[in-house]
Amino acid sequence: MKPAKKIVLTGIIFVVIAAVLFWVMLPPINLQAQSFYMWLFFSLLLTALLTGPFMRRDRQSRFDTQFDPRNPASFFASVFGSRQETMGKGRFRLSLMTLAGAVILIMLLCHVLSLDIFHAKTYANRIVPVDGEAADLPTSEDVDHISLMDTDSARILGNRVIGSLSDVVSQFEVSEDYNTLVCQDKVIKVVPLDYGGFFKFVNNYRNGTPGYVKVDTQSFDATFVRLEKGLRYTPNGYFFKNLARHVRLMHPTAIIDSARFEIDEDGNPYWVNTVYGRKFLFGGDVVKGAIVTDPYTGQSDYYKLADIPDWVDIVFTGNFTTTLYDSYGMLRNGWLNSVISQKGCLKTTDDFGYLAKGKDIYIYTGITSVAADQSNLGFIMVNARTGDCTYVACAGAEEYSAMSAAQGALQNYGYRASFPSLVTVDGVPTYVMVLKDTAGLIKDYAAVNVTNYTIVSTGASLDAALADYRTLLKRDNIAVEEDEENAVTADIVVDRLSLASTGGDTWAYLITADDTIYKIAVAADERVVALEAGDKVTVTYAAVRAEDEVIPLMSLTIR
Repeated sequence: MKPAKKIVLTGIIFVVIAAVLFWVMLPPINLQAQSFYMWLFFSLLLTALLTGPFMRRDRQSRFDTQFDPRNPASFFASVFGSRQETMGKGRFRLSLMTLAGAVILIMLLCHVLSLDIFHAKTYANRIVPVDGEAADLPTSEDVDHISLMDTDSARILGNRVIGSLSDVVSQFEVSEDYNTLVCQDKVIKVVPLDYGGFFKFVNNYRNGTPGYVKVDTQSFDATFVRLEKGLRYTPNGYFFKNLARHVRLMHPTAIIDSARFEIDEDGNPYWVNTVYGRKFLFGGDVVKGAIVTDPYTGQSDYYKLADIPDWVDIVFTGNFTTTLYDSYGMLRNGWLNSVISQKGCLKTTDDFGYLAKGKDIYIYTGITSVAADQSNLGFIMVNARTGDCTYVACAGAEEYSAMSAAQGALQNYGYRASFPSLVTVDGVPTYVMVLKDTAGLIKDYAAVNVTNYTIVSTGASLDAALADYRTLLKRDNIAVEEDEENAVTADIVVDRLSLASTGGDTWAYLITADDTIYKIAVAADERVVALEAGDKVTVTYAAVRAEDEVIPLMSLTIR
């Protein structure tokens, strides 16, 4: 074969192989993406292996050399031909293999040059926290914006609501990727439906999946939202209906992460991919913007970070946010300090949660020293859309210690605590969380003081837990601001009194003639144990409460 024909044939084979691998690997055509170099490497390597048979100098069969069992080297000769026969193809193959090796070496060199040892300050300065205070945290009064439900509980409710829809459950399944959003001033979790398999995709791809599940994190109501126009582009779709492939073809150079499902204020669904840039070579990832894709039409638009629509809630993911702060906390005083003396080095705790404040979702996590202890120095709150970071200094228990304290308050029941939300109760930083049984059902609520996690209260509702919590704060002389506008004061006559111990505290239950029950910690006013039938007292309690519950008292005055 003439050299020109060899080059043309090799080029055709390379293009075919590269196209097939691009379809499978979906790398960004970007010199700062490692996956681009891997795609190029495998394309060259496979081209070198597959073009060998076409590069001989003569037409002699490659199998003319016979295999001799007594001579192992003859096996290779029988497969690849004699040295003289294969010299031409070997040189050509060697050139391709050398080029593939060069690609890998370039990738490894760029990786080494991108390590934080050479760019400590650049890594550290990707996030710049500003100092805040406890008032920057969401408050307990804004109960609609306290997200207590974890993803496991949401999955149970979502599967239950879909299981009751026979036309849906037979073809589709609920995705595992729930997202926490603020929609119409409520904190919700949403998740789309996925195809139940390849053949179900073939049956339904023209209309797409029919809708999504929405779970209210306060009321725990799960609803299926059926769409007039379905989700035709999904992460588990096939061929050109595969979301990742569609976005890659629309934006071939963008370095993106996995798509997240979100809805706007009108409930219209979209897919959101974060777009990353890099400070240098392969390192120093920063958020450049986001790609928003309509799941029905496939329209895919890129927005710079400052231009992202307000209804988009999550552009900075929790994992990326903690990575940014860990770089800041460890490297701000130099790489050598982070390895040897570790003076002033900080890191995030093992997990993160979501807070809602106004119309935005915030990622929060505790900040602790590099020493392996169980206490926090403070918290960071990062706006998940803009990336603005606020540091709130508040020494106290880290999240898992608070979860253990809440579980210990009701240890006889074996409940497990969800990852807590962080709020202020009358100005006091507090963890609030739900307690679940072994089936994953929510059974109780808990409030745990951040600075002193021995102050724990539980209740059948969030209001009840917070009312008890306020009582404990007063008992321990922790200054609180009374919420007088939402408090009710009443004069009652005690019909009978009962005492009980719960969570290490003794509680007095005041029961009136109409069987209304009020409760207060004995430590708040020990005189309560001396009350008898017919005694008159003035009680103050939170105005908002569920019907037919025990009413936790904020205060009590014996007349």
